[in-house]
Amino acid sequence: MSNKKVFGVVCEDGVLRHPDYTKGVLDPPADATLATCMTSSAEKYPDNNCMGFRPLISSETITDATTGRKVQKCKYDEYKFFTYKQCYERIVNLAKGLLEDGVVAGGNAAIFMDTCMEWQLAAHACHQMNVVVVTIYSTLGEEAVVYGLNQTKASHVFTQPALVGMLKKLAPQLPDLKRIVYYGEDKNEGDNTTTYAALESKGKSSSQTIVPPKPDDVAVIMYTSGSTGLPKGVVITHRQTIACANGIFHGFYEGYFTPNDRYIGYLPLAHILELVAETTMFFSGASIGYGSPLTLSDASPKIAQGTRGDAPTLKPTLMASVPAVMDKIRKAVSDKVNGGSKMVQWMFGTAYSAKENAFANGSSTPIWDMLVFNKIKNMLGGELRVMLSGGAPLSADTQKFMNVCFGIPVAQGYGLTETCGATTICNPMDKSYGRVGGPIPSMEIKLKDWEEGGYRFSDKDNKEIGLPRGEILISGANLSTGYYLNEGKTKEEYVADENGKVWFHTGDIGQIHPNGTVQIIDRKKDLVKLQMGEYVSLGKVEASMKGSPYVENVMIYASSMHSYTIAIVQPSGPKIKALCGEKGIDMGDWKTVCENKDIVATVLKSMQDVGKNDKLVRFEIPTKAYVTDMEWTPESGLVTAALKLKRNELNTHYKAQIDSLYA
Repeated sequence: MSNKKVFGVVCEDGVLRHPDYTKGVLDPPADATLATCMTSSAEKYPDNNCMGFRPLISSETITDATTGRKVQKCKYDEYKFFTYKQCYERIVNLAKGLLEDGVVAGGNAAIFMDTCMEWQLAAHACHQMNVVVVTIYSTLGEEAVVYGLNQTKASHVFTQPALVGMLKKLAPQLPDLKRIVYYGEDKNEGDNTTTYAALESKGKSSSQTIVPPKPDDVAVIMYTSGSTGLPKGVVITHRQTIACANGIFHGFYEGYFTPNDRYIGYLPLAHILELVAETTMFFSGASIGYGSPLTLSDASPKIAQGTRGDAPTLKPTLMASVPAVMDKIRKAVSDKVNGGSKMVQWMFGTAYSAKENAFANGSSTPIWDMLVFNKIKNMLGGELRVMLSGGAPLSADTQKFMNVCFGIPVAQGYGLTETCGATTICNPMDKSYGRVGGPIPSMEIKLKDWEEGGYRFSDKDNKEIGLPRGEILISGANLSTGYYLNEGKTKEEYVADENGKVWFHTGDIGQIHPNGTVQIIDRKKDLVKLQMGEYVSLGKVEASMKGSPYVENVMIYASSMHSYTIAIVQPSGPKIKALCGEKGIDMGDWKTVCENKDIVATVLKSMQDVGKNDKLVRFEIPTKAYVTDMEWTPESGLVTAALKLKRNELNTHYKAQIDSLYA
């Protein structure tokens, strides 16, 4: 990069671009596809570890002492890895087996399972033979699954053993489904099922010829997690996916990804963030060890006592995360410190201040690391060099906390499924917080005035603001094609300018700083006008409220019929349990505890104090709250697989409570 302190340049045409690509974006190699990506890595790094997993030793179901819920506790073995050569052989055999089973080039095959090695084996088998991969979240409801499979007419569905029953139940509603393919032991599920092993065996003896895809062939139809209504299928080509990985690899993070790196894969592969991150790993010859959010650390809810979590076992050097996961890590550390003695709290506070200053200046604190921070770093294996955050806005406080405690760059990025993942990413040399970096070389950004919200490009000339602001529009080499079989929605959001260049209208409001970094400051869909005409940004308030020690997750609700906001709170079990002890409240029934007036009042007061400390305006701070006994998980249908709130579902589920709070 030509200027190490400039991460983007607003060019004469008003477009923000990478400082080394001000005349136009970086295009990917002409003939590159996801098929050539894996083929070439298998040739370059045949003996490197490619993908691995932890075999399950045993599991048991116990009752959680705080909530009374049944939880599974598991013991896992060390990681078992397969080399690039071994994985490529399995991929080719699986591809030929699919050809023998009647899958045709240009057809669609769906993947409906949790993140694991088998997910990528299926995907790359399809990529090798030019079959379109349809990604469907394993936590989607039956209606959305039927919708996605029928819309794409997928002939085969790859899945995990636990979901075979659901698919067989739905099969009468899926006229195009010919085969359910699952990994693991063959349980003779019926004529329309087969296993990975059976297909690989069939492919190994096959004489079928694999015809690879061309760069502009469709690689993926990625269904969004559906935060509102039925999911939309985003059409992504091989060229667009490679353009994103290439933009990351040769842009801000050139030199950061090496064949010696270990990456932990646990976020949903049906989400563009994880899919592009893992593609970048394959691109660079790194290894991927698979895990899950429920087994990530030693303290994760599914890990049995005395068993190490995935990260301490793998010791990853690279990791992608989402704000919800990092917020939990921050809260776990803060709770432990705050629950310690005055000496522990003093030591951590002193160490934190020293490390914060050192990190900002590019220096180190070896003594404080030895005394305090190495224990925290070991939560994620102790060898991380960089962490990437995406999927939702990361608060400046959490970003700073992770930077300081783990002593590594926590680079926030910004992108959408519609932009194949990354559009911007923070450079490790950028020490600012709360921003999403400058554009990667393959993408470009411009701002569009949003008069209703009061955001304009001309705000740069306003002395009180001083920065250009507006709705973020995105174009470039990794802009996706549009929505599958939804021309109306595609035309609405993918709009050509006067020169014919297509720009995706994100609905996100951003501002551009002098060094070319972008900051997300609002979202059109999250903005609600109150009764007296004031606007409330729901996401902004929710990010603030999570600063309360009693809040695990929260949805802020606002109505144009009222002058104040309310909060629906998923509480922190351990904190509420401790609060009950302080107040002498019986911990018999979790629902009764959550509805206790003293508990609700304390939680609300804590959130209000946090809001005031964060300098929220009076009408933004919730006036009333409901504390729910229900856990918000993707399985509950109230949050997406990326842990974003599903507002429509939450509003419907808690309608009675919302009406009561406004009564």
